[in-house]
Amino acid sequence: IYTVVYLDYNQFHFFIRQFLVGSISIFIMWSLAHFNPDWLLPKVGWLLFSFFLLMGIMPFLPPFMVTESGGAARWIRLPGFSLSPVEFFKIGFIYFLSNSFHRILIPQH
Repeated sequence: IYTVVYLDYNQFHFFIRQFLVGSISIFIMWSLAHFNPDWLLPKVGWLLFSFFLLMGIMPFLPPFMVTESGGAARWIRLPGFSLSPVEFFKIGFIYFLSNSFHRILIPQH
């Protein structure tokens, strides 16, 4: 309530934001449920694993694009939102490892 009063937001500001994000998320989950996982998972895994490159270039980004916390640049500021590449990399690394183990343990014919 303090944030709504102090920043002069509409009383439903946070409800609307959460509702929109929740609706978009449910639509994305529903859409992904219709894809073949054997085709989709390796591609998603490599896409998320590629955030490793984004983590590598973060020290070279201009200061207005990077938020520092405790001396470490962890967040990339973009118009409308911030992005933490390490969170995507963690999920991508799990996909990468599972795909690698799958290929080793279940040979392709």
